[in-house]
Amino acid sequence: MRVFVFIFIALFLISCENRLDFQRKTVENESIKELNLDKIFSMDMTEENSDFYALQPRSFFFDNKCNFYVVDQNSCQVLKFDENGKFVKKFCGKGNGPGEFVSYGNMFLNFSYNDKIYIHDDAQQKYLIFDNEGNFTRFLELNNSGKCAKIGELNGNLYGLFAHDFVNETESKAFMNFSLVHLDTNLTILDTLDVFKSKVSIDIKSKDFVDFTKIPFDENPLFVFGNDRVFTSEFSTNEYLLHQFNLNGKVKNSLSKKYANIEFLDDNDRNSYGFGFADMWKNRKYKNSITGLIWDSKKENLWVGSTYRKTDKDEGLIQFDLYGKDLDYNYSVKIKIPVIMEFIGALDNIRIVDNKLYHMDLMRNKVEIYKISDIE
Repeated sequence: MRVFVFIFIALFLISCENRLDFQRKTVENESIKELNLDKIFSMDMTEENSDFYALQPRSFFFDNKCNFYVVDQNSCQVLKFDENGKFVKKFCGKGNGPGEFVSYGNMFLNFSYNDKIYIHDDAQQKYLIFDNEGNFTRFLELNNSGKCAKIGELNGNLYGLFAHDFVNETESKAFMNFSLVHLDTNLTILDTLDVFKSKVSIDIKSKDFVDFTKIPFDENPLFVFGNDRVFTSEFSTNEYLLHQFNLNGKVKNSLSKKYANIEFLDDNDRNSYGFGFADMWKNRKYKNSITGLIWDSKKENLWVGSTYRKTDKDEGLIQFDLYGKDLDYNYSVKIKIPVIMEFIGALDNIRIVDNKLYHMDLMRNKVEIYKISDIE
């Protein structure tokens, strides 16, 4: 009898080891709280005689001293500001010489690490590396940057997200998967971790032809790095899903939340929603459920920009659902900042650093800084 009990306990422990070590959390009741933002700084980058003039500011990132950098797509210059928005200096420029680049594509490939500034030259598939004073140090040739979706710091080390296309010609399906990779300072891959597999596929005619207008609802996931973890979003027409991964690429927590399905009014609505690319949305009935993921490293909160059914009094307000670092729902807030459209990635130019909200307004070429007051 005693032997049987020991065997039973052993089998039970083995079965527990083989189970998933997380359960999907759900948000049943939404709690809306008021969040006051006090604007403490505003800068118009279209002032032609100013040191910080930028015709097409696009990329926006911080270093570890809370300085932030804006990359101007037009001039290929990098503008440095301190945490309060004071202009410090500008460096780089358009060209093929040392410290110059031609163009950049993915805004998430520009970053700061170990007192170095990495600026990605999309046209020449290389990085320009500067010290934190803006002095050019070297070029870095790349082989895989075209597949890289994001690079950033996690737990003191460099990590990247790499996209992989997978085509199953037998089933006439195409998938997109992402892997988390550990990088050294030369952006050489040290280790490839588990793959973030997409659960949604698209029908294809052949491996040489993919009709991206047939992408299912919210096919492309969003990612954000959070101190020592990675968060991703996933969508359906009834709920949004969040996943928290550790640095081994393993899912630690998942969460689902219902949201209001916001239908497109007509093709004009689709056109404005997609910056003139209405065809990308022609087969979609609803707008995106999540418009951005933002990580507050100081308070270790995940801010999830979400669609909601607005009334007249909500005009100009954006809703954020706030979660703790393990995806425990805290509350939701509505704030007023000039983000015109709720398209996927609309909130990519918002950062929360040291209890301040920084917003680079691409529509008006402005940078605004708000102090986050206590939640009421």
